[in-house]
Amino acid sequence: MEIIAHRGASGAHPEHTIGAYEAAVAEGADGVECDIRLTADGHLICMHDRTLGRTTDGSGAVGAATLAQIRRLNAGTWEKPQPVLEFDTFLEFAVANPGLGLFIETKHPVSTGLRTERVLRERLRHFGLDKDPRTRIISFAARSINAVGEMLPDLERIQLVKTPGARTAMQRYLGGPTAMGVDMYGARRDPMGMMSWNLPLYCWLAKTDVDVTYAKARGIDWLATDWPARARRTLEAMPQVGHFDAAATAAMAAGMNERDAREARAGRSHLAADAIAAQDAATAEAQGTPLGGLPLGQRDTGLRPEDAVGFDRESLRPEDVTRAVAKPGTPTAN
Repeated sequence: MEIIAHRGASGAHPEHTIGAYEAAVAEGADGVECDIRLTADGHLICMHDRTLGRTTDGSGAVGAATLAQIRRLNAGTWEKPQPVLEFDTFLEFAVANPGLGLFIETKHPVSTGLRTERVLRERLRHFGLDKDPRTRIISFAARSINAVGEMLPDLERIQLVKTPGARTAMQRYLGGPTAMGVDMYGARRDPMGMMSWNLPLYCWLAKTDVDVTYAKARGIDWLATDWPARARRTLEAMPQVGHFDAAATAAMAAGMNERDAREARAGRSHLAADAIAAQDAATAEAQGTPLGGLPLGQRDTGLRPEDAVGFDRESLRPEDVTRAVAKPGTPTAN
């Protein structure tokens, strides 16, 4: 299983900054994830939100600002200012780190249709990454995944879903992905449904040690986390119950085709997961050790309840919002 730094090593560094990505490499991440959005003048930047207010000292919609305007903003801290990360800068970083996996999420819905995907294709071609097997495009939008399949047919395409279930059949049909991505909650809620896809699996967001061990035991291929160093230590300390990884490798070496080998691995993974996560009857939030070293209720994610208004609901859950801040309109003690 590969450890993927979610928006860089964003648990300890401002997300989507070059500092966060440099830290991810230093902490041993196998890959990095970023979100991309278009500026008003057609340039791609790395930004999760539709608006600038949460992660920069600016305001307003990303799509209403020009690149020149965005370049004046601070995406770091007051003590260590950093510019908003331009996608070209991210790709320069990727070229400088040739062993690093790239997971690039296209954000939808947007008013510009598939323009994001067209600009993405042009920039990847410019940097020679349009046929690189380490480049993977991910999205909740089946339309985007389908378009990437036509524009960049050599790349892995990962359809993101919140939970396995009947709805994913339509998304897979419309998008034609080569891999699936599922939320950690969904992976826990329906592991059999997840395994039934018989496709490589991407999972987000590992917040606890138990999340890491659970994902490994269930056969996840790529696990996204804000804390890559801690996730790496947890993964390396994990017992190899049943040696299911070695068994899957042996099956492939023996001539078993990829689909049969994946099904065999899934069966072994279920047995291993039962042994490894038997104590995890509740959720990882209840029983696991938070990867950041703090109880999740005390962890400041940088998100406030008022920031959640108008967010991409597919990418943000209530537990991602800082609990310590009162909701708008709630009286607070002086």
